Amino acid sequence: MAQGALEETVKYAKQRKAFGKSISEFQAIQWMIADMQTEIEAARGLVYYAAWLKDAHPTKVGASASKAKLYASEMVNRVVYRRCRCMAARDIRGRRMSNGCTATRV
Repeated sequence: MAQGALEETVKYAKQRKAFGKSISEFQAIQWMIADMQTEIEAARGLVYYAAWLKDAHPTKVGASASKAKLYASEMVNRVVYRRCRCMAARDIRGRRMSNGCTATRV
């Protein structure tokens, strides 16, 4: 879900024009996208570490798996929220969302 939100945000930012240029050229949008990418990579790292730990030391995986699950689930909410802000609360098909971004919270 987070990766899809990131991909849609990048695609939209490259297409959307404001003040005569693509919004992907604005620093605030670039920061938002960089934050999204960083959080996704961090969650992936935690999940991969938990998977490696399960293979290497099956009895020590509990806390790592819990941390990965917690971080990944919270990260999805933050990434989707940033997507909504970047896309001016529009859904993937470009229609205005009637009740804002709270509808996307998991």
